[in-house]
Amino acid sequence: MPGIAAIRNIQWQINKTAALFFCCFFVMFIGLGFWQIERAGQKKVWLETRGFNAAIEPQQVSWLSDFTGGEFSRVSLRGHYDLTHYWLLQNQVLDGIVGEDLLVPFITGAGEAVLVNLGWREESVWRKNSGQPQHLPSGAVTITAVLRKPFDLPFVSNIFEGGQASVLEVVPGDFPYTNLEANWYLQLDPSQPEALLTHWQMNTITPAKHIGYAVQWFTMAAVLLFAFLVTNSNLVSLWRVPKQQRQR
Repeated sequence: MPGIAAIRNIQWQINKTAALFFCCFFVMFIGLGFWQIERAGQKKVWLETRGFNAAIEPQQVSWLSDFTGGEFSRVSLRGHYDLTHYWLLQNQVLDGIVGEDLLVPFITGAGEAVLVNLGWREESVWRKNSGQPQHLPSGAVTITAVLRKPFDLPFVSNIFEGGQASVLEVVPGDFPYTNLEANWYLQLDPSQPEALLTHWQMNTITPAKHIGYAVQWFTMAAVLLFAFLVTNSNLVSLWRVPKQQRQR
């Protein structure tokens, strides 16, 4: 059969180095594509849940480790801020301006510590003020916030060094701090007096955009596969042979 004959005429000249790079990037592109599809499903659930929880009163919580609610639940906690520790979440861009979110531990009345995101400020403002959270109350307060799960950014991890205050993602279990609740962190309600510019109530990337990103990653994987086949075989020369000659 012509098709089988054409396949038999394919000759391979595999470059081992190129094959290794191809496998690494191909698997990475496919993985990122499926990750974006998973994010689209998560984002759809998040948006629906966030809309529902925004309409109900916050739940008073004493122990977050025993809390049975889900992500985006609005909670109310009594305690105080730890003014001796803080971190800045890097690369937070609002309206085209690069800034950082301020992260501070909050100690509940039960002695449990949870990481609170107080909001955004322009990067130059933090440099000017040395990033110190000087506006926080020193005594006991009641805060209202939204429960969030830790980030799950692929190929990213925090690097903590001496005197390092900036972080790349919010994973409480990574932080060099004793007794932090590892399963949750808080996004402060914009009505709180200590809140900075809170941006989590704004629109986020839609599920449709995540699907679009997935299509882009899969397309890049397909282009990479095509390039590998062309550069490591004689497919191009076979394609140029007249059809009648290939059928002989």
